[in-house]
Amino acid sequence: MKTLLLLRHGKSSWDDPDQDDHSRPLKPRGRKAAKRIGRWLQDAQLPVDLVLCSTAARARDTWAYVADQLQNVPRVEFLHDLYHCPVTGFVQVLRDLPDSVMCVLVVGHNPGMEDLLAQLTDQRETMPTGALAHLECPLDTWTDFEADLPCTLKTVIRPRELDRE
Repeated sequence: MKTLLLLRHGKSSWDDPDQDDHSRPLKPRGRKAAKRIGRWLQDAQLPVDLVLCSTAARARDTWAYVADQLQNVPRVEFLHDLYHCPVTGFVQVLRDLPDSVMCVLVVGHNPGMEDLLAQLTDQRETMPTGALAHLECPLDTWTDFEADLPCTLKTVIRPRELDRE
């Protein structure tokens, strides 16, 4: 059994119309949401072995605020391929993981995150900014990962559902 955590980046800023999409920073609301998710992850004691994070500023910043809340910060890899990644891209990235990784956290973007979640669970869950989905996937090896793998959705955590700071 492998654990897959999907984290959509926090709420980002559109304040500068000249700023390219890849460089957009988090809004204060996005920073607070990421901290809440980080505290939830710490409290849940999920043993994350590896983080795969989009190179977009808002995804990197989301991970940084989450990581600040963790006692044991896992290794992170920043992958441009996760920027506006379709389901097929997620599948390829996950298939390439070493089998020693039992729990992976992927920080990315919609619509790909929601699409992947829907295909893996046959459920249409919304992934608002800052949301985290926790899935259990019946795998011994990541090379067997498929978009239609029947994973079990344990929970979707939305920052607004967590205690306020």
